[in-house]
Amino acid sequence: MMTGRKVSPERVQVLRDLLAAGMTPNRAAGMAGVSLSFAYGLDREAAGTGRLAAKRAAAAREAERAARGPGRGRKVAPERDRALLDLLAAGMNPNQAARAAGVSRGYAYGVHHKMGGVYRPPGVTYSARYLDREERYELARLLGAGLPGRQIAVRTGRSPSAISRELARNADPRTGQYQPERAERLAWERQRRPKCSKLPRDPVLRAAVQHLLDRRYSPEQASGRLRACLIVCVSRCR
Repeated sequence: MMTGRKVSPERVQVLRDLLAAGMTPNRAAGMAGVSLSFAYGLDREAAGTGRLAAKRAAAAREAERAARGPGRGRKVAPERDRALLDLLAAGMNPNQAARAAGVSRGYAYGVHHKMGGVYRPPGVTYSARYLDREERYELARLLGAGLPGRQIAVRTGRSPSAISRELARNADPRTGQYQPERAERLAWERQRRPKCSKLPRDPVLRAAVQHLLDRRYSPEQASGRLRACLIVCVSRCR
């Protein structure tokens, strides 16, 4: 090791070449026969910053891109976006799906996290009164073109109230943007069966029902009594 002595220009050049080839300062120092501190100093001088600081800056940029989510930066063609989502729904991981769809890994992972890792299985259909995937993509396209809800309803053959409900239920509450694949997933999750019944989800209602059952009311009588109480409460609130 060359410590405390002037390093010859030849060794400095060898060290520069090793660092430029991608070698770490630790390994380059050993091969060039210089001290670690000299190698790291030369590496910092060449890069304009230390390696740790560069790694931290890169991690911060990646975290910022992930926080922004997909859809910003370079525009991804709609057909690639849909191909990516289809591959993810088919069971590919984001890395595999990114290569197959021709998009970046960062974009694929952004989509994956935005969807919560949950995708509606292909081929699953529900009642025709709900918008399907194609209609949701058309709705997003027409919204992007600046059309109001009534014109979108005419174009899609849906009622204005159906379009209004779709946007109210499935638009992103933080940004107000309507993303068709996210809307498709949310609708699928709402329609999945079996669903949890009302009693397990509402402790107050469950306690009221149990109180009536303890007083020897039949289930039908308990239901009728609670319904009557609800009607009275609603009429008083009006």
